[in-house]
Amino acid sequence: MKIKNFNKTASTITIIITIVFTTALITSSGPVKSLPANSMWIEPSVLEFETTTTPVGYRFSITIYTNLSVPSYAWQIYLTYNKNHLNATGCWYTAGSKSQWAGTNPTTPLKPSYGSHNETLNYVLFGESLQGEVETPPGTYTLAIVQFEITASPPLGQILQSQIRLDIKTATRKSRILDPDLKEIPLSFGGATYTYTSPEVPPPPVGAKIFIDPPEIIDPTLLPPAAFTVNVSIDDVLNLYGYEFNLSFDKNVLTCLYLIINDVQGETNYIPEIQINNPKGFLWVKVTYYPPAKPITTTTPLALATITFRVKSIGASILDLHDTALTDNQGSPIEHEAKDGFIMTLIRDIAVTNVTLSRSWAYAGWPINVSITVKNLGYITENFTVTAYYDNNLIGTKDVFNLPSGEEETVIITWDTTGLSQGIYTISAKLPILPYETNTANNNYVNGKVTIFTEIKDIAIINVTTPRNWAYHGSVINISVTVKNLGVEAATFNVTAYYNETAINTITVTTLPPSSEAILTFSWNTSVTTPCNVFNIWAEASQIPYEYDITNNRYVDGTVKIRLVGDVDGDGIVDVKDLAMVSKAYGSTPDMPRWNEYADINQDELIDLTDVALIAKNFGTSCQ
Repeated sequence: MKIKNFNKTASTITIIITIVFTTALITSSGPVKSLPANSMWIEPSVLEFETTTTPVGYRFSITIYTNLSVPSYAWQIYLTYNKNHLNATGCWYTAGSKSQWAGTNPTTPLKPSYGSHNETLNYVLFGESLQGEVETPPGTYTLAIVQFEITASPPLGQILQSQIRLDIKTATRKSRILDPDLKEIPLSFGGATYTYTSPEVPPPPVGAKIFIDPPEIIDPTLLPPAAFTVNVSIDDVLNLYGYEFNLSFDKNVLTCLYLIINDVQGETNYIPEIQINNPKGFLWVKVTYYPPAKPITTTTPLALATITFRVKSIGASILDLHDTALTDNQGSPIEHEAKDGFIMTLIRDIAVTNVTLSRSWAYAGWPINVSITVKNLGYITENFTVTAYYDNNLIGTKDVFNLPSGEEETVIITWDTTGLSQGIYTISAKLPILPYETNTANNNYVNGKVTIFTEIKDIAIINVTTPRNWAYHGSVINISVTVKNLGVEAATFNVTAYYNETAINTITVTTLPPSSEAILTFSWNTSVTTPCNVFNIWAEASQIPYEYDITNNRYVDGTVKIRLVGDVDGDGIVDVKDLAMVSKAYGSTPDMPRWNEYADINQDELIDLTDVALIAKNFGTSCQ
């Protein structure tokens, strides 16, 4: 495409280039030569552009390759580039939702991260990991594609040159590949050299001009089938006696309705020739003056022709003024400069599509994450700031950079609720109104209500006890559970006692006053258990509405071992030793020196013939 001297503002040039060149990408179809095994490199390795053929705003892409002699499990690129020359506008995997390296293996994809490495370099951080017990075998693979936009041109006759590298690192970030044991594979790296060259000699200055007036129309109200007019004008011309121009336009966006040749300076002695071809998107005009016409001389703009276009569809078009000719009254050509025009029926529209909260209630001081989803409903990439509010008070802001047309992004703004009064607050998100934005109603989004508490509601189990840490199988153990209301109002809740994961019983505590305690007793009949095992004893209180701290709702006491009936010494077998221990304590009660609580088999606080009989009955049983 031909590039001429656009006399437009910098912002307009950016818009033009975005539309015309955004799909022009340079991608590598495959490496010319692989680097040695266990390497990572960039293709193409040489990126050469010239200002005569490639404008600022042009986009190209590079591909990251790897060649490995060992299996691998995860990779990461930390790619740096000169922020004064380029801007990274995108990064994605080489095989759609994952890289070629991943193959058919399941992966954990990542979102690329962009940032500043130092005053000169920006970075792109991107990677991928396999899932499960899989691995990528040795071989040569593509990993990622990174897209860049040219952001600066060299001065006339000079060159901008910089490196795109994979081997620069920080204390926490670097390019690397991990093996299946998550150990780093030593790598060698290959980068790319970027060169942008400007012609040595600038074009010679010209005085006379033929140009589109106005040079730029950006108007979102010009929706189909609206019409608008532009002039093809001249300026700083001496002795003009004829002119010719071709004007090309986007046939999908515009239709030329008609063209009027103006009587410049009142002169009517001329022969006009006009051709309009809407199917091909161009028009041609040639005007020749004849005697007694006076030559046209002007140092202020004069309109040669007025052209009326109809907007056929929403979009943008360059009004490309080319193959122009100006002649004087001697038939000699007049050197001149031709300047194009530009029309955009611009749609700019950003919207908040959703706001969600990490919690619907909180105590003052708890953080709440406000997740805000925004979407670019317009035609051009946008930068803007997202702002979150509670009622009419600011929560915080977050910048969104380079959101492409049609894309969504979710940002998270953390709300610090410290110091808030108890009450219900309304959460909302807001976007700024862009110039020419077509729909501003969707720039605001109200999520709903969040309740903030300052008066604590909290219950806790503060103790769980058992009479002993052992029991004979079939005996009943009374478990004591102490609960306390740590809140500021009466509470009703359930308490359940457990051995391991099995519930023993549930007791309801009704309207326990603030700062009060209650002791609950749970009777555990161990006949339902399997002897020779150790069981964890614990209790848990049900969560009350808006409870401040649920971590203290559970309390683990310890363990209780269930012995075989008659296993006095606890060695897992009922034998003569157990019988001897009972015999030695025979006839004793707890107040006697010979007392042995383990020998009191039936737990009646008297060691007698019943205890001897129970051992005899179970004699020879064992845990095996």
